[in-house]
Amino acid sequence: MHKKGFSTTYTLKGFSTTYTLKKPQTFNRIVIQENIKESGQRIEKFVVEIWTNDKWTEIYRAGAVGYKHIGRFPMQKAKKIRLKLLEYRNIPNIEFVGLYKAPELLSTPQITRTKNGVVSMHCKTPDPTIYYTLDGSTPTQKSLKYTQPFALPKGGTIKAIATIQNGKQQSNIQEVTFDICPAKWQIITESSSAKGFEASNAMDGKANTLWHTPWDENCPKFPHSVTIDLGEKLKVSLRNDVSASPRR
Repeated sequence: MHKKGFSTTYTLKGFSTTYTLKKPQTFNRIVIQENIKESGQRIEKFVVEIWTNDKWTEIYRAGAVGYKHIGRFPMQKAKKIRLKLLEYRNIPNIEFVGLYKAPELLSTPQITRTKNGVVSMHCKTPDPTIYYTLDGSTPTQKSLKYTQPFALPKGGTIKAIATIQNGKQQSNIQEVTFDICPAKWQIITESSSAKGFEASNAMDGKANTLWHTPWDENCPKFPHSVTIDLGEKLKVSLRNDVSASPRR
């Protein structure tokens, strides 16, 4: 759907532009272009919203627009769309806005958590909607819908699925269990570590970092150890509550 598919209703107030379609449309892509020849690139940050359930709901957020910006998001249906410019260098000069319905691609949700205990989920493709549970039950379209990162400092098990085509297709269940987050933890001592593989890597919440002792000819002998200050009193069982992931 290109620009002439919109009605003549076009309002610009405080750099917030509302487009009203002739009837509700289904779409999962937006194309925005600035008039580079006349004004150059001016928009630095923006959001796209749709009018649904008697309120504006954000569906997409990004940075610069420039010559052409293609925004990808899960399938939406709406009659009114609002483009809000959050940061810009000068008065914006938008040349084109278009909505499109592209084929949906399914992928399995990825679940990560920061050292501070904030959980994020995403798919490699932009189309799926993610649903998840925290009580161990199997996720469905009636489960919690993932919309933004959330805190899970005390740990727990997350089960998530990704769906497209209004739930007609769904991914395999992705299950991840997190321990107590190490936000307050500090390394007191470590027996040894190779450069770039310090013991702090073992508790930074990143799956692609690790603690590794030196492996050259003069490497220290076993045992290797690290002492951690947990920052608070915790009741734990060494058998059930303490875990470590080996190098993969």
